[in-house]
Amino acid sequence: MLAFARLFDALDRTTRTSGKVAALADYFRCTPPADAAWALWFLCGRRLKRAVKTAHLRQCAAEVAGLPLWLVEACCEHVGHLGETLALLLPPNSNPAPPPLAELVERRLLPLAGAPETTQRELLRAAWSELDTPQRLLWHRLITGHFRAGAWQALLVPALATLAGVEPPVMTHRLMGEWRPTPADLSRLLSGASAEDAAVRGACLIQTDLFITEEAATPLPVPLRLSAPRPATSRG
Repeated sequence: MLAFARLFDALDRTTRTSGKVAALADYFRCTPPADAAWALWFLCGRRLKRAVKTAHLRQCAAEVAGLPLWLVEACCEHVGHLGETLALLLPPNSNPAPPPLAELVERRLLPLAGAPETTQRELLRAAWSELDTPQRLLWHRLITGHFRAGAWQALLVPALATLAGVEPPVMTHRLMGEWRPTPADLSRLLSGASAEDAAVRGACLIQTDLFITEEAATPLPVPLRLSAPRPATSRG
Protein backbone atom coordinates (compact mmCIF):
# COMPACT_ATOMS: atom_id res chain seq x y z
CA MET A 1 0.00 0.00 0.00
CA LEU A 2 2.92 2.33 0.65
CA ALA A 3 4.13 2.10 -2.95
CA PHE A 4 0.58 2.57 -4.25
CA ALA A 5 0.16 5.74 -2.17
CA ARG A 6 3.54 7.03 -3.34
CA LEU A 7 2.47 6.45 -6.93
CA PHE A 8 -0.56 8.71 -6.47
CA ASP A 9 1.59 11.30 -4.77
CA ALA A 10 3.96 11.27 -7.76
CA LEU A 11 1.03 11.52 -10.19
CA ASP A 12 -0.38 14.51 -8.30
CA ARG A 13 2.95 16.34 -8.07
CA THR A 14 3.51 16.61 -11.82
CA THR A 15 1.37 18.15 -14.52
CA ARG A 16 3.47 16.76 -17.37
CA THR A 17 2.01 13.77 -19.19
CA SER A 18 5.47 12.34 -19.73
CA GLY A 19 6.12 12.58 -15.98
CA LYS A 20 2.92 10.70 -15.15
CA VAL A 21 3.69 8.00 -17.71
CA ALA A 22 7.20 7.63 -16.27
CA ALA A 23 5.80 7.34 -12.73
CA LEU A 24 3.41 4.59 -13.80
CA ALA A 25 6.15 2.74 -15.66
CA ASP A 26 8.47 2.93 -12.63
CA TYR A 27 5.73 1.61 -10.35
CA PHE A 28 4.98 -1.45 -12.48
CA ARG A 29 8.66 -2.06 -13.09
CA CYS A 30 9.60 -2.10 -9.39
CA THR A 31 6.46 -3.33 -7.59
CA PRO A 32 5.98 -7.02 -6.70
CA PRO A 33 3.64 -8.71 -9.20
CA ALA A 34 0.90 -9.47 -6.67
CA ASP A 35 0.60 -5.80 -5.70
CA ALA A 36 1.02 -4.52 -9.26
CA ALA A 37 -1.76 -6.81 -10.51
CA TRP A 38 -4.28 -5.34 -8.07
CA ALA A 39 -3.07 -1.81 -8.79
CA LEU A 40 -3.60 -2.36 -12.51
CA TRP A 41 -7.07 -3.75 -11.83
CA PHE A 42 -8.14 -0.60 -10.00
CA LEU A 43 -6.34 1.82 -12.34
CA CYS A 44 -8.14 0.26 -15.32
CA GLY A 45 -11.44 1.18 -13.69
CA ARG A 46 -12.43 -2.37 -12.77
CA ARG A 47 -14.32 -2.58 -9.51
CA LEU A 48 -15.16 -4.97 -6.76
CA LYS A 49 -18.54 -5.20 -5.11
CA ARG A 50 -19.15 -2.39 -2.60
CA ALA A 51 -17.64 -3.77 0.58
CA VAL A 52 -19.45 -1.76 3.25
CA LYS A 53 -22.44 0.55 3.47
CA THR A 54 -21.51 4.21 3.76
CA ALA A 55 -23.75 4.67 6.83
CA HIS A 56 -21.89 1.90 8.67
CA LEU A 57 -18.56 3.31 7.54
CA ARG A 58 -19.44 6.73 8.96
CA GLN A 59 -20.59 5.12 12.22
CA CYS A 60 -17.33 3.19 12.64
CA ALA A 61 -15.24 6.26 11.85
CA ALA A 62 -17.19 8.32 14.38
CA GLU A 63 -16.53 5.72 17.06
CA VAL A 64 -12.79 5.60 16.36
CA ALA A 65 -12.51 9.40 16.15
CA GLY A 66 -14.54 9.90 19.33
CA LEU A 67 -16.97 12.22 17.58
CA PRO A 68 -20.76 12.26 17.54
CA LEU A 69 -22.24 10.75 14.42
CA TRP A 70 -24.17 13.90 13.58
CA LEU A 71 -20.93 15.89 13.45
CA VAL A 72 -19.26 13.35 11.13
CA GLU A 73 -22.29 13.39 8.84
CA ALA A 74 -22.34 17.20 8.80
CA CYS A 75 -18.64 17.29 7.87
CA CYS A 76 -19.18 14.76 5.07
CA GLU A 77 -22.06 16.79 3.69
CA HIS A 78 -20.08 20.03 3.86
CA VAL A 79 -16.95 18.62 2.21
CA GLY A 80 -18.82 16.49 -0.31
CA HIS A 81 -16.24 13.68 -0.31
CA LEU A 82 -16.82 10.80 2.11
CA GLY A 83 -13.41 9.15 1.82
CA GLU A 84 -11.40 12.34 2.25
CA THR A 85 -13.52 13.58 5.15
CA LEU A 86 -13.21 10.35 7.12
CA ALA A 87 -9.47 10.14 6.45
CA LEU A 88 -9.02 13.61 7.95
CA LEU A 89 -11.34 13.04 10.92
CA LEU A 90 -9.67 9.81 12.06
CA PRO A 91 -6.89 10.23 14.65
CA PRO A 92 -3.46 10.60 12.99
CA ASN A 93 -1.36 7.46 12.95
CA SER A 94 2.14 8.28 14.20
CA ASN A 95 3.45 4.77 13.53
CA PRO A 96 1.83 3.40 10.35
CA ALA A 97 2.76 -0.07 9.13
CA PRO A 98 0.93 -0.45 5.81
CA PRO A 99 0.73 -3.98 4.45
CA PRO A 100 1.36 -4.68 0.75
CA LEU A 101 -1.56 -3.76 -1.48
CA ALA A 102 -2.37 -7.38 -2.34
CA GLU A 103 -2.50 -8.31 1.35
CA LEU A 104 -4.69 -5.32 2.17
CA VAL A 105 -7.14 -6.22 -0.59
CA GLU A 106 -7.23 -9.96 0.01
CA ARG A 107 -7.17 -9.97 3.84
CA ARG A 108 -9.08 -6.77 4.57
CA LEU A 109 -11.13 -5.60 1.56
CA LEU A 110 -12.48 -8.85 0.14
CA PRO A 111 -13.63 -10.24 3.52
CA LEU A 112 -15.56 -7.01 4.19
CA ALA A 113 -18.19 -7.78 1.57
CA GLY A 114 -21.01 -9.80 3.08
CA ALA A 115 -19.48 -9.95 6.55
CA PRO A 116 -21.54 -9.18 9.67
CA GLU A 117 -21.26 -5.58 10.86
CA THR A 118 -19.25 -6.63 13.92
CA THR A 119 -16.67 -8.29 11.66
CA GLN A 120 -16.67 -5.29 9.33
CA ARG A 121 -15.99 -3.01 12.29
CA GLU A 122 -12.98 -5.14 13.30
CA LEU A 123 -11.59 -5.18 9.75
CA LEU A 124 -12.01 -1.41 9.35
CA ARG A 125 -10.31 -0.70 12.69
CA ALA A 126 -7.45 -3.04 11.78
CA ALA A 127 -6.89 -1.31 8.44
CA TRP A 128 -7.07 2.18 9.95
CA SER A 129 -4.50 1.17 12.59
CA GLU A 130 -2.03 0.23 9.84
CA LEU A 131 -2.43 3.22 7.49
CA ASP A 132 -1.62 6.92 7.58
CA THR A 133 -3.97 9.64 6.32
CA PRO A 134 -3.14 9.53 2.56
CA GLN A 135 -3.25 5.74 2.61
CA ARG A 136 -6.61 5.80 4.42
CA LEU A 137 -7.99 8.03 1.67
CA LEU A 138 -7.08 5.43 -0.97
CA TRP A 139 -8.44 2.69 1.27
CA HIS A 140 -11.78 4.46 1.55
CA ARG A 141 -11.97 4.84 -2.21
CA LEU A 142 -11.35 1.14 -2.66
CA ILE A 143 -13.93 -0.06 -0.13
CA THR A 144 -16.67 2.32 -1.32
CA GLY A 145 -16.08 1.64 -5.03
CA HIS A 146 -15.40 5.32 -5.69
CA PHE A 147 -11.93 4.82 -7.10
CA ARG A 148 -11.89 7.24 -10.03
CA ALA A 149 -9.43 5.88 -12.56
CA GLY A 150 -10.56 7.59 -15.73
CA ALA A 151 -7.76 10.12 -15.64
CA TRP A 152 -5.10 7.40 -15.48
CA GLN A 153 -6.40 4.92 -18.05
CA ALA A 154 -5.06 6.89 -21.01
CA LEU A 155 -1.63 7.03 -19.34
CA LEU A 156 -1.48 3.30 -18.57
CA VAL A 157 -1.29 2.20 -22.19
CA PRO A 158 1.96 4.01 -23.13
CA ALA A 159 3.53 3.15 -19.76
CA LEU A 160 2.78 -0.57 -20.01
CA ALA A 161 3.53 -0.71 -23.75
CA THR A 162 7.01 0.63 -23.03
CA LEU A 163 7.58 -1.99 -20.33
CA ALA A 164 6.37 -4.82 -22.53
CA GLY A 165 8.15 -3.61 -25.66
CA VAL A 166 4.96 -3.62 -27.75
CA GLU A 167 3.02 -0.96 -29.60
CA PRO A 168 0.22 0.95 -27.79
CA PRO A 169 -2.62 -0.61 -29.88
CA VAL A 170 -1.40 -4.05 -28.85
CA MET A 171 -1.42 -3.09 -25.16
CA THR A 172 -4.88 -1.57 -25.52
CA HIS A 173 -6.11 -4.86 -27.00
CA ARG A 174 -4.57 -6.82 -24.13
CA LEU A 175 -6.13 -4.67 -21.43
CA MET A 176 -9.54 -4.93 -23.08
CA GLY A 177 -9.40 -8.72 -22.92
CA GLU A 178 -10.21 -11.11 -20.09
CA TRP A 179 -7.72 -11.04 -17.23
CA ARG A 180 -7.73 -11.23 -13.46
CA PRO A 181 -5.58 -9.38 -10.88
CA THR A 182 -3.07 -12.20 -10.52
CA PRO A 183 0.71 -12.31 -11.03
CA ALA A 184 0.23 -14.83 -13.85
CA ASP A 185 -2.13 -12.63 -15.82
CA LEU A 186 0.03 -9.56 -15.15
CA SER A 187 3.01 -11.43 -16.56
CA ARG A 188 0.99 -12.28 -19.66
CA LEU A 189 -0.10 -8.66 -20.10
CA LEU A 190 3.49 -7.41 -19.84
CA SER A 191 5.05 -10.13 -21.99
CA GLY A 192 6.82 -9.35 -25.25
CA ALA A 193 5.33 -9.43 -28.71
CA SER A 194 3.59 -12.63 -29.83
CA ALA A 195 1.95 -14.02 -32.95
CA GLU A 196 -1.45 -12.88 -31.66
CA ASP A 197 -0.08 -9.35 -31.25
CA ALA A 198 1.14 -9.43 -34.84
CA ALA A 199 -2.39 -10.27 -35.96
CA VAL A 200 -3.74 -7.34 -33.92
CA ARG A 201 -1.18 -5.01 -35.42
CA GLY A 202 -2.01 -6.28 -38.90
CA ALA A 203 -5.69 -5.64 -38.35
CA CYS A 204 -4.92 -2.08 -37.28
CA LEU A 205 -2.84 -1.55 -40.40
CA ILE A 206 -5.58 -2.97 -42.63
CA GLN A 207 -8.13 -0.64 -41.10
CA THR A 208 -5.77 2.28 -41.63
CA ASP A 209 -5.12 1.28 -45.25
CA LEU A 210 -8.83 0.91 -45.93
CA PHE A 211 -9.49 4.35 -44.50
CA ILE A 212 -6.76 5.88 -46.64
CA THR A 213 -7.93 4.00 -49.74
CA GLU A 214 -11.56 5.04 -49.28
CA GLU A 215 -10.51 8.60 -48.63
CA ALA A 216 -8.35 8.66 -51.75
CA ALA A 217 -11.08 7.05 -53.86
CA THR A 218 -13.64 9.66 -52.91
CA PRO A 219 -13.75 12.19 -55.72
CA LEU A 220 -13.04 15.70 -54.64
CA PRO A 221 -15.72 18.23 -55.41
CA VAL A 222 -15.01 20.22 -58.56
CA PRO A 223 -14.84 23.90 -57.70
CA LEU A 224 -17.54 25.98 -59.29
CA ARG A 225 -16.05 28.39 -61.75
CA LEU A 226 -17.92 31.45 -62.89
CA SER A 227 -17.36 32.24 -66.54
CA ALA A 228 -16.10 35.69 -67.28
CA PRO A 229 -18.83 38.06 -68.45
CA ARG A 230 -18.99 38.48 -72.20
CA PRO A 231 -18.24 41.92 -73.46
CA ALA A 232 -21.30 43.87 -74.51
CA THR A 233 -21.82 44.13 -78.30
CA SER A 234 -23.37 47.12 -79.96
CA ARG A 235 -26.38 46.65 -82.24
CA GLY A 236 -27.12 48.48 -85.46
